[in-house]
Amino acid sequence: MVNKWEPAWEGEEEVSIDELNEALKGTEGENVELRTRIRILVGAENNVKKATKIVAKYVEFRKKWNVDDMKPFPLPMPFIGYDVEQYKNESNTRPPNTPLEKRMQGVQRFAKAAIYKWDKEGRPVYYERTGHHNVKKLVRDCGEADCIISHLHGMEARKLAFEEASKRNGGKLYEKWTVVLDLAGLSFSSHMNVGGISLLKHLAQLDQDFYPQTMARLLVINTPKIFTGFWKIVKPFIDPLTLKKIKILGHDYHDTLFEFIEKENIPKEYGGTSEEELPAPPAKKGSDQYEEDGYELVKIANGTSHEVKKEGLKAGSIVSWQFKPKSYDVGFEVFVEKNGEKKSVVPYAKVGTGVFESGSCELEEAADVLLVFDNTYASWRSKQVLFSIDVFQPGE
Repeated sequence: MVNKWEPAWEGEEEVSIDELNEALKGTEGENVELRTRIRILVGAENNVKKATKIVAKYVEFRKKWNVDDMKPFPLPMPFIGYDVEQYKNESNTRPPNTPLEKRMQGVQRFAKAAIYKWDKEGRPVYYERTGHHNVKKLVRDCGEADCIISHLHGMEARKLAFEEASKRNGGKLYEKWTVVLDLAGLSFSSHMNVGGISLLKHLAQLDQDFYPQTMARLLVINTPKIFTGFWKIVKPFIDPLTLKKIKILGHDYHDTLFEFIEKENIPKEYGGTSEEELPAPPAKKGSDQYEEDGYELVKIANGTSHEVKKEGLKAGSIVSWQFKPKSYDVGFEVFVEKNGEKKSVVPYAKVGTGVFESGSCELEEAADVLLVFDNTYASWRSKQVLFSIDVFQPGE
């Protein structure tokens, strides 16, 4: 038998909920909320066998991470336009100065995000300045486990926004939100590194398996030129249902925002008329700070070059780089080497002082990649270059 979602719930998906309920009888899964079971079944594309396994994983996941014991206060982010403090009490507030609370604060100091008012359907809207998150430093300083715990706190706390949205709209039950990701500031060094990609992959899998069908749409704005390389790495571990909800908008995004959100509910910086401000992006750093954030610093003597070689790469591997000459210009070129033959894939060009240059290349076949910082043309000046290089191989 195929049932529709109850009218109070969003969504028109038809799912075989009776069959799933029957399969879960006698297991801990039958205690999972009905609406969660429905969302899992929708995410499993109405495959009851697959959904049954995911429900079992869902139960174990909540035990492993103590999700049911997570308390929403202090809030993990601002809730702008929502009176959620009314729900705060002693039982749902974490005590201050505990080791856990200090670790959560450590993660949240990197985050630039907020739930900000609502879209035209009354759903909460989540804004995140993803491009300004230094993911490499976040993972290095806090560890992946604490990043996951903080993320789960945020996913659970947003239920307060759903409850407020329900009150505002006559009791209609909300379980989806609109997400706006601002990628201004996205860089290979901060985001496209093994630790950052690993964290992103784990969070995407958690959300898809255990918070399925809770995103109405994802609007990606201010995508820089390096986004193409970033998207090649990220896209394969996003499920097809989620991909259909993603709109890549670049810098020409205002009309699409206005299509889904009233101007009065959009911050001024994104073309709306709302006066409340989102958390500000971090201040620009001096060049010396980049050394602390995972860049390597190399001094290249006059008349020489500095080479970085990545060997034994598989077909489909992506090599990404970002660098900045600190003193005078340097030449830069990228080669692919195979069977003793060398082919230039990024033509030689000089990059001036203080300019951050970034890019990536994808291998069509197994080969080595050679990145060359050139100062052979300088008769007497040595050069300094800050650089970061990462490799992503298929299956990793």
